[in-house]
Amino acid sequence: MLISALWANTLGLVLGYLLVNLLLAIVEPVLSNYYNRLLPSAQRATLLSVSSMGWLIEWSSFTVAFGGTGMVVLVCGWLAFRR
Repeated sequence: MLISALWANTLGLVLGYLLVNLLLAIVEPVLSNYYNRLLPSAQRATLLSVSSMGWLIEWSSFTVAFGGTGMVVLVCGWLAFRR
């Protein structure tokens, strides 16, 4: 899609961008409702967090993905609130 920006006109790129975002706006609530009906509430938060980190878990492992993310959040929090 980025390479097509060399040949496409601005209107086509803007319409393509809006179309992609429209589709994402439709898919997210549909999947959320699907998860809410399918899963008990005790397991729902874990599955939603795993699905949002899926690419990182596939690239490394579950422990590295969530441990690394936790460390990044911890360091960012420390940097933001240190005086």
